[in-house]
Amino acid sequence: MNIKKYKGLTVIVFIFSFLMLFLSLPLFAIDNQNTQKPIIITSETLTINKKENQAFFKGSVVAKKDNVTIFSDNMLVNYDETGTKIKTIEASGNVKVLKDTRTILADRAVYIAEEDSITFTGEPVAMDGKNMIKGDKIIYYISEDRSVVSNSKVFLKNESTGKDVSGEKSD
Repeated sequence: MNIKKYKGLTVIVFIFSFLMLFLSLPLFAIDNQNTQKPIIITSETLTINKKENQAFFKGSVVAKKDNVTIFSDNMLVNYDETGTKIKTIEASGNVKVLKDTRTILADRAVYIAEEDSITFTGEPVAMDGKNMIKGDKIIYYISEDRSVVSNSKVFLKNESTGKDVSGEKSD
């Protein structure tokens, strides 16, 4: 009886320790100067696969760090063998990233730590105020604050007249 209680307590302590370590890691390397700030990730379920060095968040995932919030249906985090560095983060299903006045919507977003980049696919749309960019793929290089959009279509709105560049009235 005491052995079963001890094993259960060990599992709980291990999971708690892992979660505390995991939640202290930088999310999407959002702010290179403030990487020590905590990340808060909520979801309906969390599955940790220590052998594969993965954490899988499923259902109504919300990840928040500083002024950046990421929403998705699922999020898979791949980390190194030590459990201290994130290699990749894959967000899928209704991906929405909010930062200040900017919003990016996509079906999928993949962060690659080694490149310090996020690739958005699945009809990605980036919006800043009333301006919008659509494309097949949007790659955002975080440390360079640079984006590359494949097959881009840009919609620029004149803030004072409410008209787009082609002169059509906007909604």
